[in-house]
Amino acid sequence: MNKSCIWMVLLAFLAGTCFQPHFATAESPDLVISLVRHGDRSPQVPFNEKLWPMGSGELTVKGVKQCYELGKKLRKRYFSDDFPETWHSGYSRHIARNLNRTIQSASAILQGFYPAGVAETGLPNQTQIPPLFAYPPESDFLFSAHYLCPGFVKRLEALEASAIWQQKKASYGARFSYWAKVANRPELIFPLASLMDAVFIRKLYNIPLPDDLTPADQEQLIGLLDWFFREFVKDRKILQILSTNFIQELIKTLDGYQARNQARKPARHQTCKGNHCERFVLYVASDLNLLAFLAIMGVPRTQNVGYGSHLDLLVSSSEGRKPSVKWFLDDEPLILPACQADCPLEQLISLLRQQLPESWQELCGFGAGVQLKNSRFSVLRPEQ
Repeated sequence: MNKSCIWMVLLAFLAGTCFQPHFATAESPDLVISLVRHGDRSPQVPFNEKLWPMGSGELTVKGVKQCYELGKKLRKRYFSDDFPETWHSGYSRHIARNLNRTIQSASAILQGFYPAGVAETGLPNQTQIPPLFAYPPESDFLFSAHYLCPGFVKRLEALEASAIWQQKKASYGARFSYWAKVANRPELIFPLASLMDAVFIRKLYNIPLPDDLTPADQEQLIGLLDWFFREFVKDRKILQILSTNFIQELIKTLDGYQARNQARKPARHQTCKGNHCERFVLYVASDLNLLAFLAIMGVPRTQNVGYGSHLDLLVSSSEGRKPSVKWFLDDEPLILPACQADCPLEQLISLLRQQLPESWQELCGFGAGVQLKNSRFSVLRPEQ
């Protein structure tokens, strides 16, 4: 082989090794925990049901495909080739918020993540989806505590009455009252989120506005939606109401990992069938769940997260070193102010504990005599 051929082979090798797409880590982590926002969905206040035959606030065909591809990507990105293609209860856990769109999104993710489904499905020419858990709506404190805690109503009412929120409403003049009338909602910012979202989705799909809204209305409502998300997560008590139970769930999972890691190194082989094999935990919820958790951990967003956004926590250990963690948001490294890159796992667990309220019962407001169903906020479902 002459020198020119040798150089061509060398360059081809370098191109194949150095210029591959960026992946999260060079090796598969021991544990991956993903918090995902559901996929693309229809508006909650559709102006024309014919445009959204699946109904209000439901996952679209685009959303299903989006989540299926995310499942494939998570598997390829974080797990080695020997990770089983067929689900077993020891490999992973999956929890969704109790909404149609979050449950459907989680199911689509799992079909992409486990291409072989479940062994011996018993179904003719069908793939059996791995089991998925969702708390009943009346007890979903993991992702829907803001609909179950009277304390949330009190905090929300305080925000709406604050000078900043009142000034924001006043800045739109009589138009704000008109928007509330169009949406059939109270003249408050939080209830109007459903209209803001509907206008945002119409713009996303290039669907013309209805006759009762103008292009100026569209831009103002979309701008108000971003403002709402920025301001909403500035209230620490609201963040705790939205995030406390999820943080406790994380702590429990990470404590369990530490116990397994101290006993023996997490297994990675095809034949592993016990609980010590768990390497993937999937949570699928709404934008407010993701936004609140990011904010309480010190990385608030100035805009909403997109459909299918995913926050991934990677836990890794190596011989002679204590476990460390890395965060990724939509495939980009995420640095927490109090827990930098390759943060020790023990430090993260300590940081998580610091975010918990002194009294969950007091924060949630059990027995306070205020019920969400009796409030002006009872019809609200602002999450996208």
